[in-house]
Amino acid sequence: MMLSKLTIDEVKAMAKAALKVHPHSEPIDLYKYFFHADSGPSHMRREKDIMAQMIYDETTAMDASYHPAVQELGDTYIRLSLSLIDLNSMKDSEMLTDWMLASCIDDSDLNNNFHKLWPGFIDSFQELLPADQKQWQETITLANYGIIPSHSKLFHEHYDPHYRVVNKHLTDYYNYFIGENK
Repeated sequence: MMLSKLTIDEVKAMAKAALKVHPHSEPIDLYKYFFHADSGPSHMRREKDIMAQMIYDETTAMDASYHPAVQELGDTYIRLSLSLIDLNSMKDSEMLTDWMLASCIDDSDLNNNFHKLWPGFIDSFQELLPADQKQWQETITLANYGIIPSHSKLFHEHYDPHYRVVNKHLTDYYNYFIGENK
């Protein structure tokens, strides 16, 4: 999904949906949500073996399931909970890594486009998520540098985020983890 193709009302509706799922959020969490919705996993490292091992290690270290199992990020991407990963082997970790890599887009202009769009959304978002102006300014700085932060301390206090961002239209992978074949 390219945020530039959406109306401000569509973007605001996405923000409302994100805050309904995770009401204990700060501006940085909304920023992260929209960066993922715009670019998917394209900001992640792309060394397949390392990625698969990181997914496996994170999954085996999880204290609890992460919900929702699937969170919509607009019309292209989803956040897929690592709770859906089979811990008996590396197979699911490797399949999820393949899905992530297949979900990546050419990100040469990615940060440039996103950082131009992000400040225009903030006024609408402030109605939905009142926060200190300093917190909103921090997200503009992050967008300008193309940085993807960790979730906020508040988010981590209420949720235990363990997910990966993938393109939901890659049906073979989608069906393997979520759909007909599960």
